[in-house]
Amino acid sequence: MATVYGANYTKVYQPTDGKPSMPAANEVGGRLRIWHDSYEASSLAASSTIYVAKLPALSRVYNVWVIADALGSGVQLSVGTAADPDAFITAAAMNTNHKMLTMQKVDAAASGTGIAGVGLLLSAETDIVVATNAGQTSSGTIQVGIIYSCD
Repeated sequence: MATVYGANYTKVYQPTDGKPSMPAANEVGGRLRIWHDSYEASSLAASSTIYVAKLPALSRVYNVWVIADALGSGVQLSVGTAADPDAFITAAAMNTNHKMLTMQKVDAAASGTGIAGVGLLLSAETDIVVATNAGQTSSGTIQVGIIYSCD
């Protein structure tokens, strides 16, 4: 059996040069923050983008969820950044009432989701968006939550 140490544990408690260093506060010891927003869709056009948050530079995103009413049989939502609309949650059908998607429940092999999305460092101030697919118009309540650290 081996004894091994995580990267930040090593920096603080097992430094290779004998001098401990403190990891960035957005990784160790920082405060988690939450951003919650909602949007009431009423015949929202297909392929729409809903801006739900603007996170500060050097934020680390630790979890994102979206929950919605039954928006329609062909309606899919994804959550990401303006540059990468599925960075956190890959497009998924929102065809049942109060369906909830989180970063942990998406296909880890999909672009920008799963392990690649958890702890994502935003190097600049970044808009977080919910994108709809090209399927059809949608109506209903959409809520989004983002847990992140920036200090």
